[in-house]
Amino acid sequence: MSDLNKRVISGAAMALIAIATLIFFDGLPFKIFYAVVAIIAACELIVGYRKLDYTSTEIVMHVVTEFIILIAGAIIVATQFSRNAIITALVIAFTNDIGAYFIGKFMHGKYSKSRPFPDVSPNKSWEGIVGGALFGMLGGVICYHQQLMPSSNYVFFVILTLTGWMIAVFGDWYESKTKRLLNIKDSGDTLRDNPVMQVAEGITEGHGGFMDRIDSLSTVAIYVFLLTLIL
Repeated sequence: MSDLNKRVISGAAMALIAIATLIFFDGLPFKIFYAVVAIIAACELIVGYRKLDYTSTEIVMHVVTEFIILIAGAIIVATQFSRNAIITALVIAFTNDIGAYFIGKFMHGKYSKSRPFPDVSPNKSWEGIVGGALFGMLGGVICYHQQLMPSSNYVFFVILTLTGWMIAVFGDWYESKTKRLLNIKDSGDTLRDNPVMQVAEGITEGHGGFMDRIDSLSTVAIYVFLLTLIL
């Protein structure tokens, strides 16, 4: 099975689980599901770090920051978010990921031969960045018109719609940078030799672990929460 098919199947499976868990009890099952995924992602990070034969200040800084992003995102989703806030964060993060992946894949290098992050994510293209931005902003507009935003403040909607996709890109880039420093291509590989985790990590085999699945969502969740506090 190709990496694209694996990505689509596992992404669709996790999306269906997310939708199902959001339907009932004001999103409580989703909060539990997301907390479990975040814990697994944090374990991938910790085990990947412990397997290093050396450390540096830069590596420690990235690992600690990534760990804080993963755990803080899970705590915010579990304790501070309404169902609408969860849906908004999910839509913006996932529409950005979908737009970036598919537009980038099918228009890769068509308009620009340069790469936005050549040292960290050499396969990412400017076409993908633009596609992710357009899809991410469209996701924000849909959430607003369907009254799914956690705030009715118009300024909140405008800022989140125009900049939320940037936060998603940052989350993806920072996680990729951290994996690069840890010399990890697939974060799930750090746990696949553990009998307890083999089944869970098998879902993401071939195209990243659970860190890859929630990197954008974690940063967007934190951003949505901060915006609600400020605005």
